[in-house]
Amino acid sequence: MARQLPEARAKLRKSLSDKSARPVSCREQSTTHFEEIGSVATAGLDEKGVSEMTYSKLTLVTLVALVSFTACERPQQNSVLNPPPPPGLNGQPTLSSIQATTLTPSCGIAPCHVAGGLAPFRLDGTAQSFANLVGIQSLHNPNKNRVTAGDLTLSYLLDITQGNGVNGAVMPPGGNNLLSAAQIQQISDWITAGALNN
Repeated sequence: MARQLPEARAKLRKSLSDKSARPVSCREQSTTHFEEIGSVATAGLDEKGVSEMTYSKLTLVTLVALVSFTACERPQQNSVLNPPPPPGLNGQPTLSSIQATTLTPSCGIAPCHVAGGLAPFRLDGTAQSFANLVGIQSLHNPNKNRVTAGDLTLSYLLDITQGNGVNGAVMPPGGNNLLSAAQIQQISDWITAGALNN
């Protein structure tokens, strides 16, 4: 059996470099490679089962095969490391998209930024959000506007949504309602693009 080792290695090399074969799925290709790597390992055994390869090399080969096999798996959207974006968050830096994914569900709800709400201005619709954000001086920090078109550093909305408001103020309040990094990035992209009423 030891004589089969060079043949098994050659077969594995050919399989890994063969690009002319029909297209196959990642899982099918990994399964084939896993089987061929196994044949390389078993070809290194003599009749007594003593390996020509050291146990550490055999373990390494097995680990590489397993990694190759599992590499096809993609992280699920609901995993801790890859949480799903809010519904409708598609990265478009438009006010209407931000309104639908962030402002209405997080800010423009009772008793906050709605007509007759506790907040001093409304954010419960695209027209209201544009009129009350862009070019309007911040009540908390008079040196900044709520949103300054094209200027992130002079847009207080970014400060307060990231917990960097005056005296550590953060919106939305409550700790559990903080905006995600994707939501803040979408707002940043919209401001950078000119904070248009779109």
